[in-house]
Amino acid sequence: MESWKSFLKGVITTLTVIVVILDILIFMGKINLNNIIVKSDEHVYSSEVEEKVSVVCDIIEKYYLKSDDIDKKTFTDSICAGILRGIGDDYAAYFNQTQAIEKQEEINGSYSGIGVIVSQAASSGAFYVTGIYESSPASEAGIKLGDQIIKINEEPTSKMTMDDLVSKVKGETGTSVDLTVKRKKKKHTFTVYRRQIESTTVVSKMLKDDVGYIYISGFDMVTINQFNTAVDELEKAGMKSLIIDLRENGGGLLNVVLSVIDRLLPKDEMVCYTKDKKGTEVTYRTEDNEKVSVPITILVNGHTASASEVLTGCLRDNGYATVIGSQTFGKGIVQDTYDLSDGTKVKFTVSEYYTPADVCIHGVGITPDIKIEDDTGLSINELVIGENSLLEENEAVATALENIRKENE
Repeated sequence: MESWKSFLKGVITTLTVIVVILDILIFMGKINLNNIIVKSDEHVYSSEVEEKVSVVCDIIEKYYLKSDDIDKKTFTDSICAGILRGIGDDYAAYFNQTQAIEKQEEINGSYSGIGVIVSQAASSGAFYVTGIYESSPASEAGIKLGDQIIKINEEPTSKMTMDDLVSKVKGETGTSVDLTVKRKKKKHTFTVYRRQIESTTVVSKMLKDDVGYIYISGFDMVTINQFNTAVDELEKAGMKSLIIDLRENGGGLLNVVLSVIDRLLPKDEMVCYTKDKKGTEVTYRTEDNEKVSVPITILVNGHTASASEVLTGCLRDNGYATVIGSQTFGKGIVQDTYDLSDGTKVKFTVSEYYTPADVCIHGVGITPDIKIEDDTGLSINELVIGENSLLEENEAVATALENIRKENE
């Protein structure tokens, strides 16, 4: 009984910490509460809530058949996750310690693994290597494109989900994983040593007529250097126009897309501004004179969202880009993530943003200047290993190339 009561105090303390964060941010006006109902004279967390949590825990302890088997960490995580689900924000989330580490890897754009891209066949469920990072542990060990992964550390992959496979392939730097693959009906086993892998978020090519092409899959921390390198190389190669492909780009970090825009536009151009629940505005502008001095075309579709729409709206509203594709997703709100002392995280919406034309595109999206029927893009793997002709035949890219040609006539 005493153990359970001590645990309950810990749960309530954790809840209080989370809610204190919410209360402080509400007071500071940093939480967008458009969809959250909170009376002005009440705190989110009250003595009534604390009492109810205590009563529910007491009932569980008294009557639940397997109360002694409850994993207290999982129990606490579930309660905290429930709080974030209950605030009415579709983008709010609680990350337990494992999820928090994975989230940070995603944000950083780097992880400890072997450097392969794996796809799962829809019909058979089999896993195939569809991409290998250059100079990665996988390429050095002898893994090849098209290999079917049939075992990981002698465990068959036939009943694994993609998440299962990824979690088993990833691991601590310096440790190894054994992959058994099928290649041309023969089985091969490779021992691969994990190390830090930088995700590829940017792919660039020079297309016909000296048109530079840059695909951005997401705005992670590694994107800044990858994008700057791509622009530098295309400029050195003599590009006369630039296509930026943001199809299937669901967004990422605001500070990263600000850096990308900073490389494209001259100093002191307005990027966007944010507004919190109290109406406090923060304006973002470009900060240096480095810029791209060629016409820009942006490709978008219904999965172009958030940070991608910041870039699209900024360049289009400021007259620097033509937008081709279909209506974008329409995510015009900003989330912040807050670290808790036990290694967990909470995330929720804190503001909405407006394009330079004073438009909040949330729930609406951005309408392209030139609409096309087929807005499907190529996968990052197809872009890495595919020929330029495959890309140039894509409807959106072909439309962009033709529009560029006409403008140059």
